[in-house]
Amino acid sequence: MHVHSRFGLPASIIEIASRRGIKVFNTIHVYGFLCQKRVMIDQEGQPCSGPSDLEKCADCTGRENIGKLKLIARIDHTNKNIIKWLVSLKRTIAKENRQESVLRPQRKSLSNLEKVKIKEGLARRLDYMVHLMNHCVAMNIGVSTDVKRTLMRYGVKEKRLLVQHIGSTIAENQKKEAHGLHRPPVIGNIGGVSYYKGTHLLLDAVGKMNILNFKLKIFGKYEPVYVDKIMKGRESLPVEFLGRYQPEELPQILDQIDIMVLPSICHDTAPQTIFESYSARVPIIASNIGGFPDFIRDGVNGRLFQPGDSRDLAEKLDEILKSPDKIGHFAQNIPPLKTIKENAEELISLYEKSTVGSL
Repeated sequence: MHVHSRFGLPASIIEIASRRGIKVFNTIHVYGFLCQKRVMIDQEGQPCSGPSDLEKCADCTGRENIGKLKLIARIDHTNKNIIKWLVSLKRTIAKENRQESVLRPQRKSLSNLEKVKIKEGLARRLDYMVHLMNHCVAMNIGVSTDVKRTLMRYGVKEKRLLVQHIGSTIAENQKKEAHGLHRPPVIGNIGGVSYYKGTHLLLDAVGKMNILNFKLKIFGKYEPVYVDKIMKGRESLPVEFLGRYQPEELPQILDQIDIMVLPSICHDTAPQTIFESYSARVPIIASNIGGFPDFIRDGVNGRLFQPGDSRDLAEKLDEILKSPDKIGHFAQNIPPLKTIKENAEELISLYEKSTVGSL
C-alpha cells in the first residue's frame, strides 16, 4: 500500500494495514503528520518549524475547527452520486472557510484549561504519528531534502527515510530552448494567489525595486477581498491579476514570462510550479525555504532569497533586470525534469527491494 494522501481517512489506516502484513510506503507531500494545518504556518501567519512548542501549537490549532476541515476533506474525495445531499453543505463550509482565511482575522483566546487539554492531545497525536512512521511504514519518502530533515528533527529514524524527487507529466514536453526576452521584461507568478504563497510579499518587493521598466503578471485563482487589500496603495504598480487557468493553458502562459517568482512563506515541499516553470525553461527566484533549494541552485539556474524578506527579493529582481542576460544564462542551466515514467520505475524498484528483505 502506497499512501500519498489519506483523503480525510484516519492515520490508523496505516497501522491496520501493517498489522495485516501489508507493506506500507508513505510519500510525504505535505506536513499533515506533524501539523494539523498541514502547511506549518502559525497563528500569526508566519512560517513555523513544526510542533516543537506544543504551547504554541495549542494556541494555533486549538482555534481551528479541525473536525470541519476533516469533513471537507472527506466530502472532497467521496462519490458525489452517493452523497448528493451533502453538496450544499460542502459549498457552505467552503464559503465560510474562504471568508475566514482571506484576511487572517483575530480569533478568540483559549482558557488555560483548554490549552492544557489541547496540548495533551497534540502530544499524543505527535507520538502516534512518529510511531507510525518508525514502526508501521516500510519507507517514508520525502519529496525534498527539507522533508527528510524536518521529520528526523521530530524523531523519525533516518533508516525509515529517503528523498525521492517526484516526476511530472509536464516533463514530457520540456523545451530545449528558452523563448526570447520580452520588452519590457515580464516577471511572473503562477499557482496560488494567497497569503501562504506570498503574493503580498511579491507586491511589496516590486514596490521597492529601483528598476521600474517591467511588467508583473500573476496567474491563478484569487479572492477579490485579498487582492483588494494587498493592492491598496499600490495601484500604480505595473501588475495584472489574470485569474484562474487550466493546465492546458500553461505553455501559453509560460511563454509570456521571463523570470518566475515563487515567494512562498510556507514550507512548500516540492511545488509543481517549479516543474511547470522549468518545462518552459523559465528561471525562478524563490524563497529559500522548504523544497525550493533542492531544485534551484542559487546563482546557477535562478536565485534564492530570504523567506519573508521583500527587500531581499527586490534586490534580487533589480540585480537580474539590470543584467537581463542572466536570465538566458540561468535558463541554459535548468536541468532535465524527471518524468512520471522515471519516477514510477524508481518506485517499482523500491517495492521489489522490499519484497526480498533488503529494505
